[in-house]
Amino acid sequence: MKKSLEDVSDEVGDIAKAIKKLDGAKGGDIKKELEPLVEGLEDIQDKVKDAKKSRESISKKIGDVADSVEDLSKVKDDIKDLASKKSIDGLESSIKSDVKSAKDLTKKGINAVGKVVTKNQKYAKAIYKDLHDLK
Repeated sequence: MKKSLEDVSDEVGDIAKAIKKLDGAKGGDIKKELEPLVEGLEDIQDKVKDAKKSRESISKKIGDVADSVEDLSKVKDDIKDLASKKSIDGLESSIKSDVKSAKDLTKKGINAVGKVVTKNQKYAKAIYKDLHDLK
């Protein structure tokens, strides 16, 4: 422990000698000598702050790009869900066959009603003739 304290005291003594050598034997003006160092450190600190702002801006832009990519992925999935030409063609043929079958059924119904009406008309004419031709 004594040895390490002696080493520290030797270093402090060396520093004191170096300070006295600055600006002659007067001991010098340490503030004046350290001003360039302080200014350099302040410049470095400003540059670090600017770099931090720049990194935050880049991070925000990257986040926006990531959001855009996610939105693009959603659009891609939505496009996949849209009807394709093949499914629309199948739907068209299905609708055509349904319309044709409805037309055929309607035609059959109208023909059946026509036959019944014709038969009823014959009965009505026969009854009329029986009632009015009593001569």
